[in-house]
Amino acid sequence: MLRSPLGKNCHYAIAFGVAIALWDIDPKQAILGYLHSWVSNLVSAGVKLIPLGQTQGQQIIYHLQQAIASLADTLITQEEMDLCACTWGLSLASMNHETQYTRLFRS
Repeated sequence: MLRSPLGKNCHYAIAFGVAIALWDIDPKQAILGYLHSWVSNLVSAGVKLIPLGQTQGQQIIYHLQQAIASLADTLITQEEMDLCACTWGLSLASMNHETQYTRLFRS
């Protein structure tokens, strides 16, 4: 569970959005940052879960940069009604991961 800049517990995407608004970050740069963090987290999980080294993980992220930039260009032009896919239920359930006794990725 994360704390938003307003001090409330919330989902990562909400805390990210609140921070963007409070710090007046350019929307396109915010989208690029969010997508990059999402890809980096997925690749990091892949590095830990499958036989994939750090260098290969970084190469994957590097090769996805053009796709991330293209997706950001698409998302910045979308209307609110076009943004309808959501897995908030799964995300909320997944937030319990950090408090579970047995975890796949222990720090």
